[in-house]
Amino acid sequence: MAARLPDRERWIGWVTLAWILAGIAIIGGIVAINAAGFIEVTRPNSFGRMETVREPNVFIWAVAIGQAVSAAMLAAIFSMINSIYQNSCDQLAGVVFKNEANKKPEQMRNKALRLTTVPASSPLSKALSTGDMVLSFNGKPVTSLKDDVVDRIVTGKNSITFLTVAGEEKEVELEVDQDAFAGVKGEADWLTNYKKSVEGLRVVSLHSASQLDGILHPGFVLISINEQPALSEMDAAKAVVDGENNIEFINNRGERCVNVRHMTPGPLHIQFEK
Repeated sequence: MAARLPDRERWIGWVTLAWILAGIAIIGGIVAINAAGFIEVTRPNSFGRMETVREPNVFIWAVAIGQAVSAAMLAAIFSMINSIYQNSCDQLAGVVFKNEANKKPEQMRNKALRLTTVPASSPLSKALSTGDMVLSFNGKPVTSLKDDVVDRIVTGKNSITFLTVAGEEKEVELEVDQDAFAGVKGEADWLTNYKKSVEGLRVVSLHSASQLDGILHPGFVLISINEQPALSEMDAAKAVVDGENNIEFINNRGERCVNVRHMTPGPLHIQFEK
C-alpha cells in the first residue's frame, strides 16, 4: 500500500462556502442600501422655507459596507490559507515515503529462524543442525517455521539458505514435504551473533567417554582450549593440560561461552564436522 498524501482539495468546499457568504453579504448590503439607505429630512432652505431633503442613512450604509467588507476579507483569508495548504501538498507529492510494507522486509533481514531442535531421524538432519539460522526458504525471508517454511513447501526441490553456528552461510536444495519437518522446532532470533565468522570445530556428536560431555553438545562450535585455537581435532587435543582447562565455545543460541573443566591429556572422543 502506497503512503497516503494529504488531500489537496480537502478545504476547497469551505473556501467556496466563504465566498458564497461574501457574495450574499455584498448583495444583502446593496439591497439594504437601496431599501433604507436614504432618508428624507425636513430642513429650511436658503429662503427660510422648510423643504424635504433626501440624505444617506449613515447607519445603514455603515452596516452594509461593514458586513460586505468583513465577509470578503474572511473569504480572502480562507483562500490564502487554502493556497498555502495546496502548495504544501504539491511539495509533498515529490517526496518518496517508506511505508510500513516497505519497512517490514528490512526488519525481517535483521532476524531469521533459529533451529532449536533438529531430530537425528529427520531427513533435514543431513543438511541442517540444531543452532543453524535459516535465512530464506525458496528465496523468501524466514522468521517462522510454519508460516515461512512448512506452508511454502513446493513439489520438487526446495531451496534453503542458512547460517551455521560458526557463521558460515550455506545453501542447499532438498526434496522435502511437511512430514520432513516433524519434530523440528525453531524460533525467530536476531542475526547479530551469527554474522561474524568464527574459526572453530563444529560438534557433530560426543561419546559418553568424552571429558567435555555436558559442556559441549551437537551443534556447538569449539573455539579454543586454554586459549589455543581449535583449528583441528589434533590441535584441540594437544591443548588439553592435566588440571583445569578453559573451554571456549559457541552454543546453539550463538552465544560465546567459557567453561572450566578438570581434564587429563588424551583423545577428546568428539566427532567434529569435516
